[in-house]
Amino acid sequence: MGSRRQNQVKLDQEQRQRLEAISKNGYAPAKKILHAKVLLMSDEREGASRY
Repeated sequence: MGSRRQNQVKLDQEQRQRLEAISKNGYAPAKKILHAKVLLMSDEREGASRY
């Protein structure tokens, strides 16, 4: 498998804040929390933290 990504993810500040809130509060369904974490880790925006 190659290390190239098929799709680029670039979140703006508002999207990033909303996904961080979902992943930190713990009250959302597990699938939604996991999806939020994957999107946050995939963010390619400059200066975005990796985890």
